[in-house]
Amino acid sequence: LDELVAELSRPRDDAILRPSAVRHLIKMVGSADDPVLLTTALRVLAAIVLSGRRSIVRTFDGVRASPPTTMQNQMNAWGCSDGVLGALTSPAERVVDSALQLAISLLEGGNPDVQASMLARMRADSKVMEALFRRLRRATLPRWTGAAGGGDGGEEEAVVRGVRTTRHLLRFLQLLCEGHNLEMQEFLRAQSTHAGSYDLVAETAAMVSRVEKVLADVFWATRGCALERRDAASLAQLLDVLEQCYVTLTDFVQGPCRGNQKLLVRSRLLANTDTIMRFLGHFAAEPVFLSKVLAVQKTCLILLQALLEGNRNDAVPSLMVH
Repeated sequence: LDELVAELSRPRDDAILRPSAVRHLIKMVGSADDPVLLTTALRVLAAIVLSGRRSIVRTFDGVRASPPTTMQNQMNAWGCSDGVLGALTSPAERVVDSALQLAISLLEGGNPDVQASMLARMRADSKVMEALFRRLRRATLPRWTGAAGGGDGGEEEAVVRGVRTTRHLLRFLQLLCEGHNLEMQEFLRAQSTHAGSYDLVAETAAMVSRVEKVLADVFWATRGCALERRDAASLAQLLDVLEQCYVTLTDFVQGPCRGNQKLLVRSRLLANTDTIMRFLGHFAAEPVFLSKVLAVQKTCLILLQALLEGNRNDAVPSLMVH
């Protein structure tokens, strides 16, 4: 499998991977117990979709499938969406991160057929929603070490991997709703088909509050001081996570989805964002952070516009002002 990943990464146009091999990999994702084998199978499938050579899989009639959506839809028809959602319930961090990357490649561009398949699976299996909710609640954020110093190399590497998984999780949730998918937007807030309900919209907004607290620690500890290299890297990663939070929240409400608009406006999101914008003005003074700060500010403004979309009374604007 490792050799296959390397082969798929080569810039060749003549490689052919037969449907039977792809279906076997998808079946492996749904049945493998070994985390190493499962992770590698997920990497292979993601490489197939993301290789840039959309024609590497022959269709059943022997015609090459070239458009990106054709590749996504073919993999979806073979059950890849079900398999990848099942892998998201794994307790192994690397399995989940590989599954998220495959899910992102299947959903890239907001593929409505893949979205529909994933929605059907999530409605039928509450374990997927529970796993996503727990992942969001325990999501790893970059840490500020400050004067106390950081941990050992292994601990730092674990944090970096955890932050990468956090960003992939947020990106996955965004793509589930991309294209103003109202049915998915509503479902991620509340599930009437399950015994319990998991509010992923509110939990994503709560992550912004967590980011604010870390930014506050950095702000008050570094006023008039230069950041250590390690802390500068952590701050850059934190701004990347914040930017993806705002992008994901925007796709939760665009359309508009009035239920999600109402939830976010009544949450602490606006107050958290007001404080964050004040902190960002401080960090923007450092040239190394300027581009990231501007990117966060831009996505924040787009989110505020989305919260106002379709608004016909002054309640939301009044809340924003006050």
